[in-house]
Amino acid sequence: MKIKPSAGAWLFSAALMTLPTAQAQQVPPVILAAAGQIGGVALSPLSVYAIGSNAILWGGIASTFGPEMKPYAEGLRLLTVRQPIHLRPTPLAPVPPAEVFPNSYTQAISFGDSMSDTGNLYGTIEQFGGRGIPAEPNHRGRFSDGVVVVEAMSNALNLPLVNYAFAGARSGSDNLVPAYAMQQGMLKQIKDFLANQASPGAPVDANA
Repeated sequence: MKIKPSAGAWLFSAALMTLPTAQAQQVPPVILAAAGQIGGVALSPLSVYAIGSNAILWGGIASTFGPEMKPYAEGLRLLTVRQPIHLRPTPLAPVPPAEVFPNSYTQAISFGDSMSDTGNLYGTIEQFGGRGIPAEPNHRGRFSDGVVVVEAMSNALNLPLVNYAFAGARSGSDNLVPAYAMQQGMLKQIKDFLANQASPGAPVDANA
């Protein structure tokens, strides 16, 4: 089967998320960056939907990336044919260190990308019925083998963390990954945050 370079680049990036961290780190950073950029520029959610809506075609392409991809292929396909969910993160309780920094804040609220994602991509795929990524030994859906920086900060402040960050998010409403369910850019995250307030137009927590 001949794979279009743009489709191959995007699926290559997805395949890396199914690999253990040590294996993924063996891929040169320039290749990682190029694969993500090529996939994002050459493809659109609509064109990826055309591929993902054909389960047989999708399965054939995914199989070329080896057996490690197989358990995750359906979850990745579902990202291409489903609309983005409304983000409604559950506050993460802090795990304070022995010494915390006194403060008058009530909570920490985060928006961002994979640097801060504490499981929103992972949870989206599981909600669709797929197997979440990134894979172990990444820590519970994080792109890290432990807590991410925003968690370390909220722990140090002894504050609950309400985290809207979503892997691949851009500063607008879109995502580096051209799949419909991945369109959780920072503007979309903020929109969901405002919609989650007690009533329309209600003031947000000024001490967060």
